[in-house]
Amino acid sequence: MKPVINSRSVRRLGASVLFCLILFGMLGYASAVLRPTRSLLTREAGAAWDGFLKQPRGSIDVVYFGNSHVFDGVDPSVVWKSQGITGYVMAGPVQPLAVSRHYVAEVLRTQRPKVVAFDLSVLSYNERNYVSEFQLINVGYMPRGLNKVRAALVDTPRTDRTGALVDLWAYHSRWHELRPADFNLSARRLDDAFLKGFHPMRRSRPVTAAPRAVSPPSASILAAEKRNIGILRELGRSCEARDIELLLFLTPTGPPGSYSASLKRTEAALSGEFDNVTFLDLSAPDAVPGLSYGNDFFDGGHLTARGAEKSSKVLAAFLADT
Repeated sequence: MKPVINSRSVRRLGASVLFCLILFGMLGYASAVLRPTRSLLTREAGAAWDGFLKQPRGSIDVVYFGNSHVFDGVDPSVVWKSQGITGYVMAGPVQPLAVSRHYVAEVLRTQRPKVVAFDLSVLSYNERNYVSEFQLINVGYMPRGLNKVRAALVDTPRTDRTGALVDLWAYHSRWHELRPADFNLSARRLDDAFLKGFHPMRRSRPVTAAPRAVSPPSASILAAEKRNIGILRELGRSCEARDIELLLFLTPTGPPGSYSASLKRTEAALSGEFDNVTFLDLSAPDAVPGLSYGNDFFDGGHLTARGAEKSSKVLAAFLADT
């Protein structure tokens, strides 16, 4: 016997669907309002997806990945002015390579860069470097889709998975911090597209210019490097299949050469396997002419806007020549 479908049943079904749509719409809006704004106004940086998604398809030559050394140390506007090479910084705070690989996959959905560049100061990251707040930023600010789900389920600890996927869960305690501007979603992150993910820092703090003494890496560092080199190997194959160059580099650090040994170990492991992988160490002493360790760093390892300008000119010349 066929079920009887009457107008009352249809109305109930329609009302239920409408209720669900309104409910999910309200939850989505509340999540967007509660999620903290990451912009120059809040002195936050990284995970600059809002600005990236505004870029025309196929308009970016180089995409830079990594941690704060990248979004404080690489200025795409300087690279463009110097060599006419377009770029965007898609880094995140203390972002592990395991998450960055999902960033690469998401970037390649809308862009076909000639070069994918990674700052390898992240190479020794392990569970000791994990910060829950930063993971919620690195994963939570990704565009909705399979890459975000993979980053949350595969490379986020169980305790933070829900927060990485649902902003309302992660930031529900922020109600008392809200201001009228938080409710104007269209006006948020207006500086991202202009700065291309770069976060200029103005203040400076003197740091020592003496190179860090080279000491044998610990077992935990070597283990982390081995895992991360495996991820780089996967990225190298993926880029090779798409005819994309993979640049593994270091921005300047203070003291100079802080991560140079890790870069050399990576070069030894990968250089013989790929034709599309290039290495560049801008953290070595005198790699960036005129860089001042007294005025061009705002802390022990991150560049000011002036230091980033000097370093980005050298990076631009390398990209153009290579």
